[in-house]
Amino acid sequence: MIVGMNFSNRESAMKTEYLKPSPRLELLTSKQKKMQEYWTFEFPKTDDPSAQLSRILMKEEKELGIFLSYYYKKEGALAEKVNLKGEPQFVDAYSGNLVLDFDLVHFNACLAIHEQKREEMSLTFEIDLERGKLKLLGPYWPSREMDEI
Repeated sequence: MIVGMNFSNRESAMKTEYLKPSPRLELLTSKQKKMQEYWTFEFPKTDDPSAQLSRILMKEEKELGIFLSYYYKKEGALAEKVNLKGEPQFVDAYSGNLVLDFDLVHFNACLAIHEQKREEMSLTFEIDLERGKLKLLGPYWPSREMDEI
């Protein structure tokens, strides 16, 4: 029997009670979060996937900056001027690794902060020619929320 709940009927109260996760499960999942972002682009059919990949990365510089900025949002930084560093390394015909270099900009007008440095990040890519998509998968950065006192 559920006591102290303001529901019109007991059955809906019981259904609601079953939907709540246990406090222990919430505690475990809230402390350990993973951070691995991905971004997809259109990838037209081509005979030369490597050249097409390079063209897309040059064309989508601003989108890549947004994608990379997700990794630095806790620092309050943005990624700008994203470029492909070197050539993509294909593991098979339609997937592999690449390195992007970019300016990481920290800016806060109130604190008079404006710092800029060059960074790089390794990504994994997958090309799906049937669907015409390119998926960029960022690195896995485990993160943890603050512990409760």
